Amino acid sequence: MLVAGAGLLALGAFGGSALSLLAVTLGAIVSFFGVLRYAQHLLPPLVGLLGLALRRPFGTVGRLSVQQLRANARRTAAASSAMLVGVTVAVSAVTAIGAARGGLDSMLADRMPAVFALDTDAARVPADAIAALRAERGLTVTPVRTATLTVDGRKTVVAAADPAGLNPDAEGVGAALTLKDGEAIALSQRPALTASGTRLTTVNGAAALPGSLHPDATVYVTGATLDRLAPGAAVSTVLLNPAAGTGHDAARAAVDRALVPHPEIRIADTGSDADLIRSLLDRMMLVVTVLLGFSIAIAALGVAATLMLAVEERTREFGMLRAIGLAGEQLRRMLTLESVLLALTGAVAGTLLGLLYGTLAARSVLTGHVSPLEALASSGGTALTILGILAATVLTGVAASVLPARRVRRMVVVDALQAA
Repeated sequence: MLVAGAGLLALGAFGGSALSLLAVTLGAIVSFFGVLRYAQHLLPPLVGLLGLALRRPFGTVGRLSVQQLRANARRTAAASSAMLVGVTVAVSAVTAIGAARGGLDSMLADRMPAVFALDTDAARVPADAIAALRAERGLTVTPVRTATLTVDGRKTVVAAADPAGLNPDAEGVGAALTLKDGEAIALSQRPALTASGTRLTTVNGAAALPGSLHPDATVYVTGATLDRLAPGAAVSTVLLNPAAGTGHDAARAAVDRALVPHPEIRIADTGSDADLIRSLLDRMMLVVTVLLGFSIAIAALGVAATLMLAVEERTREFGMLRAIGLAGEQLRRMLTLESVLLALTGAVAGTLLGLLYGTLAARSVLTGHVSPLEALASSGGTALTILGILAATVLTGVAASVLPARRVRRMVVVDALQAA
């Protein structure tokens, strides 16, 4: 299961197919079941590693707590698995959402040919509005002309625009810059199209361009070609980019200023779209955090139940420890450390798995746009959230040990030694 899951994760993260995210999801599920299957072999060594930090400050009590957990691998795995499941799911979601949030601007910038686009219910954009936009020095104005033509027997919207004013990183713009008269970029994979009796040779690899220029367009041609196919084609929308040295806010102000006489024209702004998506991602992060709180509470109950059962099973052991000189307060501290180690082991393992799954999921989505690690670094708050999860697990471990530790501290040594 571990090998199969790892293979699916690698295929999804580095394969570059349309089903990459699905492959990463299936790989995460399969590999995680493998981790749970072998938890009794994987988690005790992690307990020993984390326990190294306890030996010096807690001395004998710290060593005893680590030895006890490593000696009872099944019980350790069972108690830590509840925390492992919750933290893995939460950290995966937090990491993926954080990476998506950090890479959002780059994704939109790479996908969209322009920052602003005009939308009107009329058949064409008024000429005086275009003139007013051109008069603004902070804007690069690209009118998009469209016409509905018969292409291969079907009514099709054909678009044309000057690609020099578009975002050169957007998909298809590079192909548009080299497009020749008589050629076309189309959604269909046919080698040639017939538009109004004129044969057009299609160029592959830029099928998304027509739709990004106009929502109804499926074919893009040069201006000269559209002049032959549909003389006098109307300007149905205008794409706008900030000029060199002009920021987004200044460019938006220029657009608003130029269109004051035309309140009927709506402005689509990728910056506003990014803010909306970012707000949705923040809400998703809040939901994940709340669910994480529930999962930690449930895991705390599991750890507490495991410790209570352990107290029943280890009554004579505790009596012997008290008889050889271990104080009740030291026994209480030992159980507290065991509880914290159980919770922290599941949390650390879950954090590592969650970071892996979330990063690979983000990579499958962000491939070609931005590195998921760079996106995480710029997301803000993701690292603090993960550190908060680890801190919460420590507090959970302390809280889960309260009742078992109180019971051990109140044990009578003679009665404990006589227990069956």
